[in-house]
Amino acid sequence: MTLLDDLINVCAVSILVLLSSHATSGFSAKLRHVSTVYLPHSYGGGSSEAPQYGFDTDAVENAVFEPTGKIIYAVGQNALHAINASDPHHLNVLTFVSYVHQKATDVALCSGAVFVSYTNRNNPLQGGLFQYRLYDTQRGTMTFVRPIPIGSKPEKMLPTKNCTLVVALENPPVVLNDQVQDPPGGVGIIRFPNGVANDPTTQTLDFTAFDNRFEELSRKGVRWVYRENNRFSDDIEPEFVTFNADQTKAYISLQENNAIAVVDLRTGTITDLYGLGHKSWALSRLDPSDKDGGVRMAPWAVRGMYQPEGMQWFQWRGQGYVITANEGSRKKFRHFQEAQRGRSFLRSQLSASISPQIRTALETDAQLGRLKLSTVDGKNQAGKFETLYTYGARSFSIWRASDMVQVFDSGSELGEKTAELRPELFNNCIKDGDSTVASGMDKCSDDRGVEAESVAVGRVEEDAGERLMLFVGMDNPGSIAVYSLGPDDTPELRPRFESLYTGGVPAGGNSSSWNQMYEDRRLHALGIESISYLAEDSGLAGCPMLLVAGGTSGTVTLLQVLTSDATTTVPVLSILLSCLLSLGLLLPPV
Repeated sequence: MTLLDDLINVCAVSILVLLSSHATSGFSAKLRHVSTVYLPHSYGGGSSEAPQYGFDTDAVENAVFEPTGKIIYAVGQNALHAINASDPHHLNVLTFVSYVHQKATDVALCSGAVFVSYTNRNNPLQGGLFQYRLYDTQRGTMTFVRPIPIGSKPEKMLPTKNCTLVVALENPPVVLNDQVQDPPGGVGIIRFPNGVANDPTTQTLDFTAFDNRFEELSRKGVRWVYRENNRFSDDIEPEFVTFNADQTKAYISLQENNAIAVVDLRTGTITDLYGLGHKSWALSRLDPSDKDGGVRMAPWAVRGMYQPEGMQWFQWRGQGYVITANEGSRKKFRHFQEAQRGRSFLRSQLSASISPQIRTALETDAQLGRLKLSTVDGKNQAGKFETLYTYGARSFSIWRASDMVQVFDSGSELGEKTAELRPELFNNCIKDGDSTVASGMDKCSDDRGVEAESVAVGRVEEDAGERLMLFVGMDNPGSIAVYSLGPDDTPELRPRFESLYTGGVPAGGNSSSWNQMYEDRRLHALGIESISYLAEDSGLAGCPMLLVAGGTSGTVTLLQVLTSDATTTVPVLSILLSCLLSLGLLLPPV
C-alpha cells in the first residue's frame, strides 16, 4: 500500500467518523492511532553503538514537540532522541545522544534550547540537567552546550515563556555504604537572565519552613513517611510541575506526601502546602484483590490517598483549576518498606473502630487480604490502626487552584469503563513479558488498579462556545480516557465521559505474549508516562493530536483527536479540511 493510499484511508476514516456521529445527537470525541515509532533503551554492545531494544525497559519517559523544525524530542533510560515529525504518519529517528552514567528523566524545550534532566548512576546524590541546541538539520547533530548541576534526582521540569525552568527535585532516599541518606526534596529554579547562550543562575527552594507545621498539615492528609533520623522536609518528594495562566505560580505535586505545593515565581518562595485529604472507598467501588476471579467492584470501608503524579492547571468559566492523575505511590528501599498486605495486619494491631466485617475481610485473599495498605497512616495514640489507607485513588480529580478544595473526582469510573469496554485490560499488570494479556487481567487490583498517571487538557471550538477536552493516561497496561466539559453544561464541574482508547493493545491478542507482540511491533502507548495535547494550530498536522510517551512499550505515538457535534458542522469540517490540506490531499484555493 502506498503513502497516498494510507493518507486517503486516514481521511476516509475521519470523514466516516464525522458523518456517523452527525447521524446522532450531541458531542462525541475519540482517539485514532496515527503513527508510532519504537525507540531503543540504549546504544552499545561491543565496540558499536548498535541500538538495544526491549520490552518494558523504560525506553521513553517523556516527549515534546518543537513546531519550527517539526521535531519530537524524547528521552528515556539511556538516550535522547530527535524524531522527524514532518510527516506525522511516518515518524523516524534523526539522531540520538547516548548516556552511560546517567539516566534521563525528562526533556523540555525553550528559546531554541533542549534540556534533559538526569540522575547519576555513579553518584546518586548528584543529578542535573544537560543543555543542547536544537537539532541541526544541516549537520544532522545536536550540539552539547553545558551541564547544569541541580538536586540528586530532578524528576520533571517545565519552562516558562521567558525560559525560566522550574524543576521538581524528588531527591528520594538512597542507600550508600549501607547507610540511608535522604536528601531534602526541593524545587529548582533555573533562570537565563542573559539568554540561553549564556550561563544560568540556579536557585533551590526547600521545605524546611514547613517542618514545624507538620501536625497541622497532617490533619489535612499530608504524609511524613520515613522518619528515622529524618526531617519532614527531607521526606518530601516533588514530582510534577504545572503553571497558572500568567506563569506567576507553579504548582508542584508531592506524590508520596499526598500534597500539592505552591511556588510564587515572582519572589522565588514556596508559599503554600496543601494536603489533599482522602477518598472514602465506602462511597465508591473498589476491586481490592487479584485473587477474586475477575472484576469484583464494591464499596469497602478503607480510604485512598490521592497521591497524584501528573497534573495540569486550566481555566474554566473564569476560575482556575488543577486536574490531577491520582496514581498513588509508596516508599520502598533496602531498609524500609511502608506497605503491607491486608492479611499481614494482626487483629491485635487493629482498634475497636475496625468492624468485624473488615477484620474478616483482611484475612480473606478474595476480599481485603491482598490489598496493599499503609503501615504509616491511620494509627491512634495507642499505636493501633483505626483507619486503613491504600495508595492512590484510581481516578482523576479536579481541585480549585486558589485553595485546593476538590470539586470533582471520577470515583471508580476509570475502572468501570475499562471493565465494560475492554474487560481483559481491567487492572491488567504486566508482571512478565512472557505472560499473555489474558493472564494479567485483574493482577493490579491489589495495588493501585488502573494507575492514572498523566493528564492533558485541550480546547475545541463549537458554535455554542468552547469545549474543554480532558485526557487521562493510565499505566496499567496503557489506555487513555477522554472526557469533556461543554459550553451548555451545568455550572457544576462534572466532566462527561466520551471514550476510552485502548488501541495500544490489539483486540484479539489475548493468547499472545507481550514480548511477542512487541517483537511484532503490534503494541504502542503502554505504561503511559506522559501525554500532551497538540492543538490544530500547533504546526504538526492541522488536526488536534495527542503526543503519547509509552514507557513499557518503548514508543512515541501520535493519536488524532476526532470530535463531532450534531448541532455544529462548521468547526468540525473546518478542522477536517485543514487536516486534508496539511496531508496534501487537497489543494489550497488560489
